[in-house]
Amino acid sequence: QSRYTPSNLNVPVGGTICIQAGTYTNLTLNGFQGTESKPITIQNCAGLVVVQNTSSGSAIQIGNRSRYVKMSGKGDANYAQGIKVGGTGSNGRGIAIVDRSTNIEIDNIEIQQVKGAGIVARSELTCDSTTWRDYYSMNGIKIGNRSRYVKMSGKGDANYAQGIKVGGT
Repeated sequence: QSRYTPSNLNVPVGGTICIQAGTYTNLTLNGFQGTESKPITIQNCAGLVVVQNTSSGSAIQIGNRSRYVKMSGKGDANYAQGIKVGGTGSNGRGIAIVDRSTNIEIDNIEIQQVKGAGIVARSELTCDSTTWRDYYSMNGIKIGNRSRYVKMSGKGDANYAQGIKVGGT
């Protein structure tokens, strides 16, 4: 499992996080904060990045109040979708944008063989008032370019679920 936060990566506002080519189990990106004019970019570098998760969690999670983050599979011109997500366990999600995160952009990512939602963007209400509507709303979620390629293929398995789920209902 790869877990990244601003405290273990020194990435300035407007900087880029390069994920080296390879296969990963779980990728968690928490607390990254860019600005509208200088987002934090997370992208594949020097080849294809494959992220899997055989548990019920998310293969990729962007959370903990991340904002103005762009995740892109355009880091290597040899790949139209340079990040591939798939192979989740029961109710596993491909990409989850959670925990009061906002202004997140996803592009050029292939998502396949997930048993939960391919992409989920939502924050759970808790007893913490900062999760309530008067204090927080998720805005600026952009799913564009080729990331609309959400392939729900499960070899006839009826347990494969939604492509994209936004919000709590």
